[in-house]
Amino acid sequence: MNKSRDKNTEYNPVQLEEDQFGLYADKTTGESASVRKFTWRNKNNVVVQVITYGATITSIKVPDNKGLVEDIALGFPSMEGYTASTNQNIGCTVGRVANRVGYGQINIDGTIYNVSANLGQHQLHGGFKGFDKVNWDYHRDGTKVVMSHHSPDKDEGYPGDLIVNVTFELTNNNDFLVDFKAYTTKPTFVNLTNHSYFNLAGHGKGAEELYKHVVCINADQTTDVDENSIPSGKLLSVSGTIFDLRIPTVLGERINKIPGYLGYDHNFCITKGTDQGTTYFARVVHPPSGRVLELYSNQPGVQFYTSNHLPEKGKGDSCESDAKHLVKGKEGKCYWKHGGFCLETQNYPDAVNHSLSRKSKVTLQDSELLVSFDRFLFPNVPVPLTLTYLEDLLKENSFLNETFAEYPSACMRQNCFQVNGCFYKQHEGTKMGNSLTPFLADIFMRRFEKKLNSSWYFPKDWLRGRYLTLAA
Repeated sequence: MNKSRDKNTEYNPVQLEEDQFGLYADKTTGESASVRKFTWRNKNNVVVQVITYGATITSIKVPDNKGLVEDIALGFPSMEGYTASTNQNIGCTVGRVANRVGYGQINIDGTIYNVSANLGQHQLHGGFKGFDKVNWDYHRDGTKVVMSHHSPDKDEGYPGDLIVNVTFELTNNNDFLVDFKAYTTKPTFVNLTNHSYFNLAGHGKGAEELYKHVVCINADQTTDVDENSIPSGKLLSVSGTIFDLRIPTVLGERINKIPGYLGYDHNFCITKGTDQGTTYFARVVHPPSGRVLELYSNQPGVQFYTSNHLPEKGKGDSCESDAKHLVKGKEGKCYWKHGGFCLETQNYPDAVNHSLSRKSKVTLQDSELLVSFDRFLFPNVPVPLTLTYLEDLLKENSFLNETFAEYPSACMRQNCFQVNGCFYKQHEGTKMGNSLTPFLADIFMRRFEKKLNSSWYFPKDWLRGRYLTLAA
């Protein structure tokens, strides 16, 4: 098994390319620097792009259940979009402290520090110049990219020189890994997250498709907040409330019913054991496309945000207009209210100012290392094996003729039946028509493993039937 896995990795390595995304002129220093873009491609046609400005995820392309690839991450085509005032932290790394800091003050070991207040009396996402507004240094380590940033003592009011590393990596298992590390010279408050906006139908498909998403979050409590989203210090049970997403829930059935809010913008307290590290956070599915996003992390909470403050599309609004409030993204698409969702892993918001029984360590001490880890998983979306699809393959691949000729008779022996051009098989203890028989995959694998390994779009595991399901 290990030899096979190593062989597969050898012939199907993840590819990493680097080029220039644009130029960034630092208004403080007046210096101009190249913003680098990194593009990963794996064997499953998943493509991810990250730029050094803001250590920002700009694009995630994933195939659907028909093999069609869409970019599911909101983003901009150039630096102009990322530096515009209309950019609402799209795709970036947020720090030094993500989310709110109530009344612009933090209490560290009895000492009060005043931090910058960029949201009325409060601070949001690190202040006026958070980590999203700097061009990070970087180095490459194989197919990993490590971005680093130095936040000096008193930066936005926070004590201590802080060195932050964010490591990005795409695997052939469709995991996109984001690893945060921070080191300080003085006790300080650190709460790092990634602020990507997702729409599994496609980044420009808007609220209509977002409402079809099915969301499940592994949390039995939320943090209580006031009308300004400032935590009170209390934890509330989700049981019997609109925040109970422990059972998969269609987003459109709830998003417009959140009391006092335009949608979800709340911290969910993840359910896990006292000593448990990385755990399952959330699963989101877009049934029409079959795309899935699963999230795992070692943080205690996740902010579920449904882009409530993107512009609301009016009757006369058009992406072709020059209205200043528009958020114009990639491919000429405009991003509107409820056009995407965020899952921002984090410590509980404003945790440094409250005593929360389930919080993780809040204050980072002198010479101490903070490590947090996010795993975004895009499970393989199966491609239906229809008769038409096989016939198209036969036109280009004569070596499949023998297998195709054997398929109907083999299917007959296996008690298969045909629906809409697809072969199905009754499995013991299951209802008819819900899964494709794996024996076709076995035939392919026995005869054409080397050819499949180099020429076919979908991974061998799909052909073996491990994940094969058909969308009728």
